[in-house]
Amino acid sequence: MSGTEGIVVGYTRDFNDVVYRNQATGLARAYIGEGVCADVFPPNNAKLIGLQFQCNTNTDNKVNIWSRLIESAPVLEQPQHTIRGYQGHRQKADNRFDRWDPTDPTLMDFWDYNVSTTFTPIIYSHRDPVSPASIGFVPWSVPNDPLRFQAIPFDDDFGGCGVLLSLIPYDPGDNGAGMAEDQEEYGTLKYLYDQLMDGGSTDEVVQEIVSSWPSEAWQLRQYLLDLSPFLSMESLKQAVNKPNFPMAMKAEVCIANPDATQKEGFIKWLELGANEPMPAYLIAMIEASWETKTFRTDMEMELADLHTAICQRATEMLFMEHQKPAPSPAQKRMIWQQVRTTAARYAEANVLLAQGDHTAARTVIQNMPVDKALKAPEVVEQQRMLSYISILETATNGGRSATGLTMAEVNQLKALIVEQYDRPANWISNLLCLYYGECRAPLTGGEVGGQKSLRPTVMNEEEVSKNVIVIAPNPAQSWATVTYTLQEVPVEGWIRVKDLFGRVVIAERMAGDQGQVVLDTRMLSKGVYLVECTTDSVLLLSERLIVQ
Repeated sequence: MSGTEGIVVGYTRDFNDVVYRNQATGLARAYIGEGVCADVFPPNNAKLIGLQFQCNTNTDNKVNIWSRLIESAPVLEQPQHTIRGYQGHRQKADNRFDRWDPTDPTLMDFWDYNVSTTFTPIIYSHRDPVSPASIGFVPWSVPNDPLRFQAIPFDDDFGGCGVLLSLIPYDPGDNGAGMAEDQEEYGTLKYLYDQLMDGGSTDEVVQEIVSSWPSEAWQLRQYLLDLSPFLSMESLKQAVNKPNFPMAMKAEVCIANPDATQKEGFIKWLELGANEPMPAYLIAMIEASWETKTFRTDMEMELADLHTAICQRATEMLFMEHQKPAPSPAQKRMIWQQVRTTAARYAEANVLLAQGDHTAARTVIQNMPVDKALKAPEVVEQQRMLSYISILETATNGGRSATGLTMAEVNQLKALIVEQYDRPANWISNLLCLYYGECRAPLTGGEVGGQKSLRPTVMNEEEVSKNVIVIAPNPAQSWATVTYTLQEVPVEGWIRVKDLFGRVVIAERMAGDQGQVVLDTRMLSKGVYLVECTTDSVLLLSERLIVQ
């Protein structure tokens, strides 16, 4: 157990990533989110957008889940370290814990849920332990500090791990209709949230929605809000039935008049009697407004779920696209464009860089302030990405790829990443390590270079020499073969092809101790890839594959 860590995720920033359905046994630290793993600009977004842990199982792990501060990170950055504030909601987090006894002095360093970050409280939703089977899903050893951690039971003992998506699983035949529905619900609720809490919004989804509303609707909205909270139930019904009056504005006026909406029969009328029935999630917000002390929390949790649905639907759509024989770069870019976060803009720019379209990639990064006002650290990250694009563009204009940078260009890249671990800095680090042998350890709050249980073990040179693996042709155009002869029959053997960013683009299983695997490289962009051969989680060999 000593020093061994399981899944460690760092610096995911403003995307609703999920560590989902894993099992960890006998580890010092099982599941860790460290560094900036949430949208910390503006602060309220950290509760809604960021890294989550769902449906994971622990067995005899000293620390089960940890939102970890990286103490070696820049001092001014450390206060921003956190995972997403809301862990689960409509779909409960539903992790199974070891349930370490916090009163046992021999278990002082044992945690079901540890939080050493302070940017936002981690609000964890779990099953209500009304049955013995639900007890294991309730964390016991946790920080005794509501500013760092709060556990909230829900009103049932059922799990939330049926599907990863919070709403509807992705249907390949819906042609984006599900994504549009998610965006509409999120934008409507975000508009209400911003009007009530912040007096306006720069969220791009919201801006697109409100720009389509007629001026007459804005005038009626203001007239009704000026009369609030004294509107009668009859006046509210007339407003709800008003044609061309956006549903978000109808809900906003209802929320501003809690005395009228609590009258008997009004909620039922919204569901069944109105000319256009009000959606259930907006009715829930109206009911929550009756108890003002919980209204903001309910709205924030609902927003977190809706944004998760958008991000995970995009992930599902990308997965389906990558299953095609020839994934479409235009389709991948379109999918990323549906997610309105800076994380998605960087991903979109990477799609364009893979195509060699440096001009379009630069435009995407330069236009990010249009989506939302960037804070100082985000501006620094933006400028680093623009510098990275310019260096790659200069090489391309000179007839060279990323594998043929000059020493001056390599030194420029090395200077860009000194003590920096944002998105472009990590991508530059990957490039320097893969092509130029300039590798650095990841920034982590754990033991740098220490044992990672899910990291392949590298065999020593004598053991590797007993295995023979040949890649041909190399360079390849439409195909390449990997021929292997191993000393032992593997229980599980894989040939994996990874791109510059460490993403697996091809994975083929090896059969027996000798054979040949054919790699279809037609779907790959021109460039250099890393081919890894592993057996039983042991890395046998890694070779570069050039695709022309």
